[in-house]
Amino acid sequence: MINKKRVLAVIPARSGSKGIKFKNIKRLSGIPLICWVNRAIKKINFIDRTIVSTDHNKIKQIAINCNLDVPFMRPKNLATNNADGKDVILHGIKKLNSLGYKFDILVSLDCTVPFIKISDIKRSIKLMKKKKSSVICSVYEQHL
Repeated sequence: MINKKRVLAVIPARSGSKGIKFKNIKRLSGIPLICWVNRAIKKINFIDRTIVSTDHNKIKQIAINCNLDVPFMRPKNLATNNADGKDVILHGIKKLNSLGYKFDILVSLDCTVPFIKISDIKRSIKLMKKKKSSVICSVYEQHL
């Protein structure tokens, strides 16, 4: 019997931003950015659950309207320009564990990347399983 890994996707979406306030829910072709990421996730059949980590009720409501789960609110100190992404993820893991969520792999997806390639997400998760890695990070060359 194959041991199936439970995969949880987390979408961090804070209200503050250095450049554009509430950029995670700004609309692109009439659809909030956070919903674009959810559309991609829905096409990956081995992601078992998707949640949003946010500090603001407006983002929470839009996420829920996009059929996303928001099981907890992120504290304000983890929603600042200086907050470390690692701390946001660790907070989320602790909260999810306390709420009884079970997962083996956590995928953190930025909702400001609406055209993320589904194939990249799938390959990353498959590589992680194959190599028994604890972390896989994607990077790209920024065009200036």
